[in-house]
Amino acid sequence: MHAPRVLHASGLGLVLALLSLGACSTGSERGGWGASAATGAAAPPNTELKRTIRADQIATARARLRLDDADARQLAVSFYDTPALELFEAGLILRSRTEDGGDDDATVKVRPLSRTAVAASWFEREGFKAELDSSNETAVESCSYTVPRSAAAIEEARIGKRSIESLFSDEQRTFAREYASV
Repeated sequence: MHAPRVLHASGLGLVLALLSLGACSTGSERGGWGASAATGAAAPPNTELKRTIRADQIATARARLRLDDADARQLAVSFYDTPALELFEAGLILRSRTEDGGDDDATVKVRPLSRTAVAASWFEREGFKAELDSSNETAVESCSYTVPRSAAAIEEARIGKRSIESLFSDEQRTFAREYASV
């Protein structure tokens, strides 16, 4: 397998988070639908709809959706994979994200992966969650583990001054080894 590299960096379009409802499953502010670590009860689902809009469609989309600049979030998202997409094909997604004035992080996601197939101890970790990724007529369960990372560290990895592996914690790498088919 080839070493992972930056596959995609944002800036090619605008991703709109159109709707976000509910509470998160693990204390994370980014949502999920797994069992609550505190109660063991299923948490309400957090629904986030995303669409990629071409640059020439942004003004029209903003007007139709009545979006206000005061509510806008500027995100830069990078995905890491081999040129042949070997990680993606194996169900492993590696992502970093920076937000102007917000939290910066790195995420390991395994898809497909049912929350029932994951040891309960993972749900006790801050930043771990189960999700249901849907598109058109399909839905796929996944689990992800997100940890904070500095924007500087993410940029250094993106431009090759730092290893991509250094963005991910030992626990994230353990999660990937235990549950991904890599």
